[in-house]
Amino acid sequence: MKKFIYLLFAVGAAISLATCSSDDEDEQSDTGPDFAISELQGTWTATTLTFSYSEAGERPDPDFVNIIDDGGSASMTVQSGGRFALTISPIDREAFIVSGRMFFEEGEFFAIEFDGEDDYEYFGATLSGNTFTINGGPNTAEYDLDRNGTDDPCSVYLVLVRN
Repeated sequence: MKKFIYLLFAVGAAISLATCSSDDEDEQSDTGPDFAISELQGTWTATTLTFSYSEAGERPDPDFVNIIDDGGSASMTVQSGGRFALTISPIDREAFIVSGRMFFEEGEFFAIEFDGEDDYEYFGATLSGNTFTINGGPNTAEYDLDRNGTDDPCSVYLVLVRN
């Protein structure tokens, strides 16, 4: 009788593990509370792109850069499924591309999974007519502010207009 109870317990535990293992992942949705990712499809030009150092302690000099006001440029293309490529062309260095995928976690929180990263970052995002704004908190971006060859942890603020 004891063996039967152990066997019954083992079968129950196995069934329990099998039924709940796939429910733990966060749902990634193309639709958020205020807009759908498909509404971003197209080409965008940045009117504002700033990086601000976001760590405590010793700060790089400079600790802030405004790519557009300094004479640089940035543009982004977005596919209907959220894949994007953001080309940043600072005035004082080589252009570079940041790419990844945009989505809403649980249909509520705007997030970006950057290519080559295992996780994603949350951002504030608004779409108002032909203006798309992304506002990242501390450590949501990296940029070599002082040009010493090491990327600095930054907050990012990006305003784009549809072409």
